[in-house]
Amino acid sequence: MSYNISFSNREINIVKNVFFDYYKHSSNIKYLCNKKISGSVCCICLEKLDFNEKRTFKCGHYFHKNCIDKWFLNSMSLKCPYCKQVI
Repeated sequence: MSYNISFSNREINIVKNVFFDYYKHSSNIKYLCNKKISGSVCCICLEKLDFNEKRTFKCGHYFHKNCIDKWFLNSMSLKCPYCKQVI
């Protein structure tokens, strides 16, 4: 059995906003690297995590804020893109 469900753009935007608000509040933003993550790379763009804004989740993985925000808006997944743990 399959269902053909369609949503309006308005409904899709409402869902995206709710998910994005949860996502933003479930992550922490760090502004400077500390010794623990110095030399680490963003799991999305594979560039060094230096002095850019970063997000981290309960699982402890760090991402550039811009990278993870763009990834989240495209995937709409509430899981870490690296370890798949629910954020």
